[in-house]
Amino acid sequence: MMRAESIRARALVGVVAFSSLALAGGCVNLSQAHQPKAHFAIEAPAPAARAPSSERSGAVRVMRVRVAPPSDGRMFVYRVGEHEYTLDYFNIFVADPDQMLTAAVVEAMTASGPFVTVVGPGGGADATMRLETTVLAMHADLRDSSRPSAFVRARFVLLADGNGATRVLGQWTHEHAEPVGSPAPGDLAGGWGRAWGQVLSRVSADASGAMGLR
Repeated sequence: MMRAESIRARALVGVVAFSSLALAGGCVNLSQAHQPKAHFAIEAPAPAARAPSSERSGAVRVMRVRVAPPSDGRMFVYRVGEHEYTLDYFNIFVADPDQMLTAAVVEAMTASGPFVTVVGPGGGADATMRLETTVLAMHADLRDSSRPSAFVRARFVLLADGNGATRVLGQWTHEHAEPVGSPAPGDLAGGWGRAWGQVLSRVSADASGAMGLR
């Protein structure tokens, strides 16, 4: 059963990929081919600042976020059935999701995380800890047309390097379905931003607990 479902999902993605190629080759209605694309960003709300009385410790390097297919591309992903997904060729992200989400994780950990220093993937500062993020799912859930939502699920692993060994300080998987007013692209983009804000606030609390900080 799982193999059949996997094949079906890949086939759906393949249909969209073929449609995109057809657009490039002029094999569809010209009015559709010339429809302008709309670009959107994933903008999580500004994270709440960590309380001045809260403890901070160490330096962490936020590794580049990895995003699992089919959400790793710029096209919006819509879940329309239990195992059915479609891609939107005309409503796309302004940058690759991994770039935008890496920046969001850095910002959240800097403002509300338990670390003294937070550096990005290319930062030159030394860091004895690493935060790895894998986005398992990011799509618009349109299975119930009366209750659309922007859904995200991600796995986080906090690692500590030292004495020639790596220790896992903690690993967490969080998901959030953010209700949106409509399946309009602008509403969905805003919903994804709010959903990531919820998830990242939980990770800050998780990291504090794993490090034994209050």
